Amino acid sequence: IDISIINMISFWDALIVASAEHAKCSVILTEDLNHGQIIRGVKINNPFNLH
Repeated sequence: IDISIINMISFWDALIVASAEHAKCSVILTEDLNHGQIIRGVKINNPFNLH
């Protein structure tokens, strides 16, 4: 819940980030969060971002 509140993202997106952090993943692919954002050491990449 802290991740959700601090980063102003949905509970479900925060759950994905927390799971990635727990599994020691450094990157997650999603179109639902901001490309390039780093949350708790997990970098967010949008696979559909053309930049």
